Amino acid sequence: MRWQLSTRQFCIIMAGLVAISATKHALTFCTGPAVIVDDAREYWERGLLVRDGDWLQIDDEVDYRTPLYPIFLGTMQSLFGSNALFATVIAQHLLQMCSSLMTAWMCWLLTGSRLVTVAGYALSVACVTRAWFANVTLTGTLFMFLMTATLTALAGYYRKPAAWKMAFTGGLLAAATLVRPIPQMLWLPLFGLVFLMPALPRVQRLKHALAGGLALLSVLAPAMLRNQLNHDAPYVAKVPPINKWVVCFHDQSAANLPIPDTAAGRQLLKLLPELEHTFDPDIRNGYRVLRRLKEVGLSDEQVDKLVTATCFDAVRANPGVFTWKTFKRLGNFWRTSVDEYPYYSTYDFRNPKAHVGQHTWRFEPIASWYEIILSHTLSNSVHWLEIDFVACMLGTLLLIRRPETRFFGLSLAIIFIYFPVITALLEIESYRYRRVLEPLIVVAIVAGLVGHWEAKRRTKEPDPAGPDLFTMGTG
Repeated sequence: MRWQLSTRQFCIIMAGLVAISATKHALTFCTGPAVIVDDAREYWERGLLVRDGDWLQIDDEVDYRTPLYPIFLGTMQSLFGSNALFATVIAQHLLQMCSSLMTAWMCWLLTGSRLVTVAGYALSVACVTRAWFANVTLTGTLFMFLMTATLTALAGYYRKPAAWKMAFTGGLLAAATLVRPIPQMLWLPLFGLVFLMPALPRVQRLKHALAGGLALLSVLAPAMLRNQLNHDAPYVAKVPPINKWVVCFHDQSAANLPIPDTAAGRQLLKLLPELEHTFDPDIRNGYRVLRRLKEVGLSDEQVDKLVTATCFDAVRANPGVFTWKTFKRLGNFWRTSVDEYPYYSTYDFRNPKAHVGQHTWRFEPIASWYEIILSHTLSNSVHWLEIDFVACMLGTLLLIRRPETRFFGLSLAIIFIYFPVITALLEIESYRYRRVLEPLIVVAIVAGLVGHWEAKRRTKEPDPAGPDLFTMGTG
């Protein structure tokens, strides 16, 4: 039996899925914005610097916040004033819808099949949990959009290599890095794959890789210049001291190491004697420790240096414990369920301080049942996430196995290794860190598994007319 979709059927199904996606996002939007606290408040305040004309946040002494999301927020604050939060959340929902459409486009670029394209978009639209995070003023939605765009551009490059396509990919990867610094070393293995492409002459490989590198450097240059002027080093962003402290000294999945008996450790205990001989999680809480260090008179730079030295000394004194806990977090990256929706049900929505003077909205009848739906999605099931992981890895291997998708499959494999490793080293595992890769996971599963089945079907029953861009194939 042959499975195929006509052009008319394909258009009708895709239009129906777009309508479902728009409805899902509209209902999610109606539940109201998340409270602006902690990291969200920091980003919002940096947005105010941008609103006032400081686009590179020169007046901000912190060097671990990348500038692009504050620029996004500052633009909204400048254009919409007290309705900036309203506009920001709408824009983030639109970005998520675009990410889902790019997921479908990647499936088409890799397989040329209508069936695979529809399956990829349907699976992407079916994710209810992801949509909720568009209500939060954190970097995840914009970062997911730019990483999805980067891989979409890379899929287009592998389909028909050209220097301008690699430059476009490099620019998008740099933009993603300016939202979250985690991919700042990802360019090295991704661009390195270009040198392994046998279909390209050696000169062409070099030309394409240089085009991508120059585009990436051009986009990163302003942020690097900003840090050179402010902090005497041309990096994109440093690891925040809170991340270092948490993975070393918090309990549960963190290492929960003792304070080291070194110069840095003794200085820390002299400033905060309550830390001596205690593993009380409340006393060793990272936010409390950083706040107390500032209260005793240390600057942000001095806090960072002291925390960094203490953490490195603690790891050197207990390498086995730190390595084992990091390895466990590496595995848990793929299986951490959504056990909490941040800032959703734990605050007084009517408190004006929760939204920094912005106009808010919340349709309670919708919000009440939406929370029930969120608590019963598949993202809450560890067993489902384990199945999802296995399908993702198998799909990636099948993409690598097929010659026409091999280099894109290798790119996905690099990303699926790189992100969990960096996250395990610097973060406590959380669903929101894996969420930004969900469009790529969908591509790996659908283009890999369904695409493999479709390719075998085509081999057995070749179509009289080959696929083209206008008809989108025959699958």
